[in-house]
Amino acid sequence: MKKLNQFLLSLSLVTSAFVLHAQESTDSPCDFVDTELENKSEAESVELLTSFIAATPLDRPNPSYPTSAARARAEGWVKISYVVDKNGQVIDPVIEDSGGHRAFRGAAMSAVKKWEFTPATQNGETVEQCKSSVRLDFVMGGQSGASRRFVNRYRKADEQFKNGNIEEANESLQALLANKDRNRYENAWAWSLDAQIAAKLQDTDRELNALNKTIESIKSHSSENQTFKNSFTNYLYVRLFVMQVQKFRFGDALQTFEKINEMDDNDVILSNIAQAKQYMDEYLNSDQNVFVNASIENEGVFFHRLARQSFGFTNIEGKLETVEVRCDSKREIYTVAPDNIWKIPQSWGQCQLLVSGDEQTSFDLVEVVSA
Repeated sequence: MKKLNQFLLSLSLVTSAFVLHAQESTDSPCDFVDTELENKSEAESVELLTSFIAATPLDRPNPSYPTSAARARAEGWVKISYVVDKNGQVIDPVIEDSGGHRAFRGAAMSAVKKWEFTPATQNGETVEQCKSSVRLDFVMGGQSGASRRFVNRYRKADEQFKNGNIEEANESLQALLANKDRNRYENAWAWSLDAQIAAKLQDTDRELNALNKTIESIKSHSSENQTFKNSFTNYLYVRLFVMQVQKFRFGDALQTFEKINEMDDNDVILSNIAQAKQYMDEYLNSDQNVFVNASIENEGVFFHRLARQSFGFTNIEGKLETVEVRCDSKREIYTVAPDNIWKIPQSWGQCQLLVSGDEQTSFDLVEVVSA
């Protein structure tokens, strides 16, 4: 907090200062099958596609900056997973996560649905491209830190936290988070404190969510106006990786490890996560099933990145409807039945699950040892 006063901001509205940063990830094509649940045999396979040409953008209009957010100089981001069909149109977009003003979600979805691509091709034939994703940052020019009002309210919660008054700090922070008119720097400060309070309350799901939002929030910060020192940013990545391993979110942990591995001067981070990395590797190479405690929250979808090729569901409390499997080379949708095993051929590549159901439905997602 020593440097927070340096981020005080004059809130004069800059009407034409919207900047859209799109960080995109696209993978391989997918053959889509909408089918009822069925067991997959070991013999089933999908041939790897060797001459795939990815879809290329034709028209990707920027989302409109919501008026309510612009007036408040609110900033944020939205991550969307989508599929490009054989006509080059975006289909089945789903919001994976977001931070900041809620109006950004609708604006991002409306824009992505209008995007057009040259279709992906394989051996001269048009094919679907699945597992595409994009992160849209809603950023206004002229902002380089936190407002005085935010600083004062944050300091109150931070001092309560440091003095050991966790419940009071939590109440103050919730009041701060309830105000969605935060800029990108304020988002990072608020979510970082949320992660620390969640850790004290031993609410691991909340902490993991807050860590993800903190890291996503700082990605849009300029190099001249970084919110945190490198040492604290490194701590965030260490804590995120360790939490992902502790929560058995091994697919996410592997992705986080890849990001850390690509960083410059990452020796300190790698040394701090070495024990957790070893534990994960040994667990994945063992004959133990991986149990992930999960629930359907208010978005209606639970996302999970697989680390193994076989999975199932058990201990379902509520109603699960479908599970969509989006892989590098194929996607399918199944109805969900408990205690059944899906076996995904290795040739499908790395897969992400989108589990849909009634809100507040809890269940165990099990990554099964392959036979």
